[in-house]
This record gives sequence, C-alpha cells and structure tokens, in this order.
Amino acid sequence: MARPPGAHGRGRVHPGVRRALRRHPRRARRVLCVSETPFGPVGSPGSADSMNGDLNRYHQAAARTAAAAGIPYIDVWTPFTQVAREFAHQSGREQATLWSDGVHLSDLGVTLLAQHVAAHLRDERVIEQLLRAPVDPSEGR
Repeated sequence: MARPPGAHGRGRVHPGVRRALRRHPRRARRVLCVSETPFGPVGSPGSADSMNGDLNRYHQAAARTAAAAGIPYIDVWTPFTQVAREFAHQSGREQATLWSDGVHLSDLGVTLLAQHVAAHLRDERVIEQLLRAPVDPSEGR
C-alpha cells in the first residue's frame, strides 16, 4: 500500500489508507501491512535524518492504524535502521549498504526485507492457514 504524498511529514496516515485497511479484509483472504523502510544512509552526517524523522512518525501512525483495523503490521523499519547503523560503523574498502541510491533498495536491502516478511509469514503460519482455509467461490469478484 503506497504512502500518499505529504502524509509522512505530518506523522499521520492519510484517510484513504484508513479506508483501504477497513475494506481490504472484506475482499481478501488475508491482509498484512508492511512498514516503510528508512531512507539511507541512516545516522551519518549529511544523511536523510530529517526525512527519516518524518517517515518514522508516519511509520508509527501506520502501525497504530493497522492495529486499530486488526491488521498485522510487519515492522521492517527497526531492522533496517539497526543493520544500517551497524554497517555505518564498519570500516573497510567497500562498505555494505541497504540502498542503491539512498531511496531504492540494493540487493542486500531486498534480501533483508524478504527475510523479515518471510519470518512473519512463517512465525504466524500465514501460508499454512491460507492453505487449510476453505475457499469461497465468490472471492475475487
């Protein structure tokens, strides 16, 4: 679910996102909400720290909105921030990064994202539950 323009700076979720979170559970077998990832690099001089502050407020508001709608929220913000800070403290010829350009994820960033989503699906047995649940023939209309 895309973040509406300008919503992140106010630390609140756009009303359209709230409507979507209320509607999707009626139309889908399972709905999950995945947090934003921060901009990179995290916590280094000249980085996108002020944008990340705004985006973190949005992330927190999205988590509250998903919880209020009863929708599981997968927090990838926290692990991305932790890993990025660890990378920032490493020294060496070529420093690992989660972003290809500060906005778009690198292969490593995509891997970290996939691992956290897969862990949630596994730990919460989402796929197993979907495979056992009866399918309503009217779904998908």
